[in-house]
Amino acid sequence: MRKRKKRVVSVMAAATFLVGSIGITGLNWTASDIKADTTVEESIFMVGQNTGTNFGDLGIGGWIIKGTDNYGNDLTGGPYAPGLMEDPYKNAKENVIRLINGVTTSAENNGLYSADDNNGNATYRSGSAFIKRKVTLNDNYQFSAKFTISMPDACIDDAGVYTREPGGDGIAFVIQPDSDPTGTAGGGMGYQGIDNSLIVEMDSFFNGGYYYKGDKDGFDNWGFSNQVYIYGTGTYLDPTGGPYSHDNYQGLPANPQQRFDHIGIMTGGNQQEHLAVAYLGGNDPCEWDGTNNTYVNMNKNISGQNGYENTAANSFAKAGENNRLFTVWVQYDGETLTARVSTGDFLNADYDAPIATLSKAIPVNDMKGYLGNNKDVYVGFTSAVGSSKANHTVHSLAFSNKYYENGIPDPEYTIKYWVEKTNEPSNPANEKTVNGITYVLKETSAPVEVANGTSIKPSNITNAQKNKYAGYVYSAADTELVVKLGGDNVYNIYYKSVAATYTIEYYKEKSDGTGFEKVVADTESNLTSTIGSRVDISVGRNLANKYSSEGFKLDTTVSGTLISKTLDSKETIFKVYYINATSAPYVVEYYIKNDGDTEYKKSTDLTENKTGTIGDTVSVTPPTTITVGGKTYTFDKDNNGNILTLEIKDDGSAVFKLYFEEVKEDVTEPATTEKPTTPDAPQTRDVIGDRLKIAAIAIAVFGMTVVGVNSKRRKKN
Repeated sequence: MRKRKKRVVSVMAAATFLVGSIGITGLNWTASDIKADTTVEESIFMVGQNTGTNFGDLGIGGWIIKGTDNYGNDLTGGPYAPGLMEDPYKNAKENVIRLINGVTTSAENNGLYSADDNNGNATYRSGSAFIKRKVTLNDNYQFSAKFTISMPDACIDDAGVYTREPGGDGIAFVIQPDSDPTGTAGGGMGYQGIDNSLIVEMDSFFNGGYYYKGDKDGFDNWGFSNQVYIYGTGTYLDPTGGPYSHDNYQGLPANPQQRFDHIGIMTGGNQQEHLAVAYLGGNDPCEWDGTNNTYVNMNKNISGQNGYENTAANSFAKAGENNRLFTVWVQYDGETLTARVSTGDFLNADYDAPIATLSKAIPVNDMKGYLGNNKDVYVGFTSAVGSSKANHTVHSLAFSNKYYENGIPDPEYTIKYWVEKTNEPSNPANEKTVNGITYVLKETSAPVEVANGTSIKPSNITNAQKNKYAGYVYSAADTELVVKLGGDNVYNIYYKSVAATYTIEYYKEKSDGTGFEKVVADTESNLTSTIGSRVDISVGRNLANKYSSEGFKLDTTVSGTLISKTLDSKETIFKVYYINATSAPYVVEYYIKNDGDTEYKKSTDLTENKTGTIGDTVSVTPPTTITVGGKTYTFDKDNNGNILTLEIKDDGSAVFKLYFEEVKEDVTEPATTEKPTTPDAPQTRDVIGDRLKIAAIAIAVFGMTVVGVNSKRRKKN
């Protein structure tokens, strides 16, 4: 069987992942979580020290806590009333449930005797604590329970007359259908008289009755668990075989080290009959030596013998020791009830190293009878003290109406890894959107077992997890997951895609040379790479000869010989152009000179990329004027840099050049005949307009031909 001892777990390093809840007031549960019909879902909860839920978080309102004195009066308030309190024996002051409270020990005689808790009605008292709402068992009455108890401040009354061993009487785990159970004090351990009940008792005081039968069989078990009766002779027996007198009341050896603490299965509030019993340390008082006609452990002088010392391995309580913790597992699978107890707290007790274990076959019909055919039951604890006392304490409890073969396990969680959705088909069941990004469930880890209440945060994520998937980078994770038994313990980690897709589109020159047309059938889509990588689409593709058989060649001017680029987005389109194989590109460049400048500058905005037939001589006709930046320029026909005619070369080297200069001229107006008193500024005239007017007059009046427009006339030669 698997170990239940707490293991040190690296919380997030494992990439490898209990559900259900129960609604009980004060435990942050809801009533709807407890099923009261025949359809029974798993009801599971965990509360108390080392479970992640402090008893103090739920308040007494979540429990029915009750105490009674020796006469059946309620113990409310005062030092002896049971209830919640801080654990005085734990550094972290978590709350515990005190079933028995107010037991004090004296500093005298090593704290063995109680000087204050010895008189009055509260000397013998009982206490109980039951979860306030019922749990519904399934048709097979299955359940699993795990709880931790202690019995600190163990002592006996200061007279020491009625008992020799401190810590009595014990604590019982009880399942029963009554909302207000009332048990008895002393040997009744608080459950005596709860008729419909299943009990597992942790008995810390030996009160089995033994008497001498007067024959070779020696002592026999009387079967009444009040106090210890040992009769050394058979003179005090009545005809029915029962004890007639209480002589030799303290017949056991006086050594208080001799302990017979045990766990036992009881039913119907009957404290006399054990369905099964297992003694701590294996110290069975009924072990019989037929040769010597004696009970081996009852009469043995055990002083100094290993295995009989009063240690946690063989007794629940010891005066002066207040930190003895015991964890108990109780399970019923519909056929067999098992119980075991180990030393240690809720997290560290080892399921596979018990100090006592028992098993009892109980048919499901018998179990129904024990509980009065009630599947809706209360779960809790009872306890009682008499002249032997301790502050009986419950530290933690886990319960489920599901059977766990090896006991209720520690909580588990799983990790869900989500990657950004790219081209996957839609599947809403495995998708979620976080901060506007849609993620797809990539993987769910195997369960990871940790202590209840373990906190998982982004700081726990390892570098290996962050770099888990190629093509994705760690993006975000849940803020925190507090792992609890019965919780939906899933921790989500998200990854953004660094994958990029690209498309290659191919274009052929139209037959009329007016542009290009996309070859749709050849488009290559959903090609993948990563953002930031440089992609050369010529790799693996003979781009230059792709359409050579159709009379096209790669347009190296537009497309380039090698087509490559760095992907800076998740979708990139490459466009590859092809021109007719008989065509070649040529360029028309425009150069302009502003008025007052001495040099021409290339106007890249006007550059024209054209194609022509290889071998043809092509001429370009420049426009008379062009406008650039709001200025008008005229073609400088006399400029020697003009290139207006070229042969089209297959290497695309044909470059036409056209030169233009800005038209603007300033002319000073002649002075008037009148002398101004002060000189006027020069006036600007429309010289060109004047010249045109003169030319027009000359033609009309004199029939002259104007070969040049000047300020003078000349005759036709």
